[in-house]
Amino acid sequence: MFYYLFKPVFDFALSVPNIKSVFEKYSIWPYNRDKVIDQIRRPKTPLKDENKDDIEPPLTSKRTRKFHKEFVDNPDRIKTEILFEALRQLQAEKAVLESVKAGLVEAIVQQKKKVQGKALKLNREVDNAGPQLMDSDELIKIKEYRNTVAAETQLDRETKAVKKAEQAKKKAKEEEEKARKAA
Repeated sequence: MFYYLFKPVFDFALSVPNIKSVFEKYSIWPYNRDKVIDQIRRPKTPLKDENKDDIEPPLTSKRTRKFHKEFVDNPDRIKTEILFEALRQLQAEKAVLESVKAGLVEAIVQQKKKVQGKALKLNREVDNAGPQLMDSDELIKIKEYRNTVAAETQLDRETKAVKKAEQAKKKAKEEEEKARKAA
């Protein structure tokens, strides 16, 4: 059934007069170079009287999507310049934001150090008025004090770890006794 419907359409589409008319329509034969090239070329877009000031730079994601659609439809030198100008502006904003972020991170670290290191002096006096000036003897004493504090801290950690291990051992022993009593 399909063949009986397909055959007449196929014969008409591939007939010599039909093929010649299509070739003539698109100037493939007889050859007309200008007409063929015009079919292939992208149509030229008329130049508009656009100023740089009339076009909004793409600085937000919504505006970037809109600008992209406009640029794909009608690319031109003015839009390219605006795009690069917006890119430079966004790069500058990014650099500033990264700098601010780095400064904030450094301030947080300094604040933590300040809180942790408030007891720099051995008598635990805190000097918030300005820099703490010390001679070499004071620095040596502070270093020794810090080493002592670090050793005590390490000892506390080890003691806690030992107690934790003992508790785990005791708990395992109790569970083992419960299991024996249950059996």
